[in-house]
Amino acid sequence: LMASQLILDETKKNPAVKVNGIAYRGDLSGFNWSKVPSTLIEMGFMSNPSEDKNLSDTGYLTNLLTSISNGIINYSNSIK
Repeated sequence: LMASQLILDETKKNPAVKVNGIAYRGDLSGFNWSKVPSTLIEMGFMSNPSEDKNLSDTGYLTNLLTSISNGIINYSNSIK
């Protein structure tokens, strides 16, 4: 949960990204059996024309992935 929240917190700082929050899933067996923190990151839906366009934009993706990596770094620093 902490890793997901830190990634979410960083992503919320980017005004170009719509953040839907955290959803808990019980139907993903690979994650449910994991002994370490697991986070599935959905970055958009290609069935949505505006999100599909964003996912094709290098600048948008770079900003989005920077936010995600900053969240992962924050998590890594918090467990040291």
